[in-house]
Amino acid sequence: MGIIVLSNLSEISSQEKANQIADLLINDEISQNIPKEKEKKRESKVSAEDQAMLKEQLGNYISETGNTLSLELKQGDLYCTTWNNTFLMMKDSDNTFSMLYAHDIQLKFDPSFKDQTVIMHAYDETFHFAKYQKESALDNKSMREFTGNYYSPELDCSYGIKLKDNQLYLTNNK
Repeated sequence: MGIIVLSNLSEISSQEKANQIADLLINDEISQNIPKEKEKKRESKVSAEDQAMLKEQLGNYISETGNTLSLELKQGDLYCTTWNNTFLMMKDSDNTFSMLYAHDIQLKFDPSFKDQTVIMHAYDETFHFAKYQKESALDNKSMREFTGNYYSPELDCSYGIKLKDNQLYLTNNK
């Protein structure tokens, strides 16, 4: 049986919805066929020791190509949000976690990186994510430094940045 969920809204996690439908339709059959030792291996709860290690790793990350990833602990479970989807993670080995329903996608935390980098192995590709602060509040004085008119000779186009109601706005003079 295959389940496909299509959505044109980025707020909806197609993978998560497909997993929820699968759980409703085939959960009983799957749970009866999984041996007890495999059920234990698929446990997603993060131990207290791992939670202490992960506290340094939680936060927002970005790759060189602009892909984002965020890690958070919720009720003892590690969640990874990337590609507009949130995935439940499970521990594979020391410093390595994989997505519960997609074991080919793994996150590796290397202690030598001092909590600033996460390595994602997704199928045959490797991505390096660097930690960043998602939001930083600037005061009006700091934002005023960015205002003005800018010209791009390559595009032969002028852009303006204006400050209004404590927000910066980009304008385009075509």
